[in-house]
Amino acid sequence: MMKNTYWIVVTGPPSSGKTTLIDALQEKGYITSPEIAREMLVECSKQRQHSKIETFQREILAITCRREHFLDASQRIFFDRGIPDSIAYFNYNHLNPEDAVRAARFRRYQHVFYCEGLPVIQDGVRKESEEGAKVLGKLILGAYRLMKYEPIILPVLSVAERVDLILKNIDASS
Repeated sequence: MMKNTYWIVVTGPPSSGKTTLIDALQEKGYITSPEIAREMLVECSKQRQHSKIETFQREILAITCRREHFLDASQRIFFDRGIPDSIAYFNYNHLNPEDAVRAARFRRYQHVFYCEGLPVIQDGVRKESEEGAKVLGKLILGAYRLMKYEPIILPVLSVAERVDLILKNIDASS
């Protein structure tokens, strides 16, 4: 059974400014939830561990589902990526996305904001090339549309302008 939430997802291709936006929203006092994959990649690089891509993607999906299970659906929370992102990453890595599609059907986000891509900056965590980021961006947008979302596109703007655009869209629908 689908559970509606007041959760808001900020998504987009790698290096599109998602984490910067989530950090800016947190600084304004909003409740946020970081990107699971980034946290795992940072931890793996510290421990110099690298798992198989399928194991890694399944682990991200499982942790994301557990996290969402324990969060209050009536609370406004901004997420750095949502479960449909896993559908895109499964597809990108030529894995069967069936488990991710099934998981995405359990909860409904109130809003999805899609950040248009910025030039890819290699930061020691990101592995995607410029071309890979573009492909992932299309897959991410497609995954949310597959799950019947109409993501609100955030064009390339300053962080403050993107935050204002998010907040105006949320206020307009409240």
